[in-house]
Amino acid sequence: MLLATVILVICLGLDELFISQLNLPSWLLIGNLGDLQDNLIGTVVAVIFILFLGAVVNNIPNLLPFGASVALVIVALAIFTNWVPNLKKNS
Repeated sequence: MLLATVILVICLGLDELFISQLNLPSWLLIGNLGDLQDNLIGTVVAVIFILFLGAVVNNIPNLLPFGASVALVIVALAIFTNWVPNLKKNS
């Protein structure tokens, strides 16, 4: 279900960017590819978090390495969204 939500957000965003303006809620309005990227990263973080909660509930072995990898991916996405555009503007 969450994967379908991600695909829907991408499709609506691309449709609004390249085909026509849609009557969407304010949180889903896409003005450029950066807005679509931010929405996509937010949904990917939500999917990763739900997968981690599923692992906690199912009590999988080696939860610490799995949690560390989830945290590493989320931190990398945060760095990518916050600091990389600032570096491009400064150069």
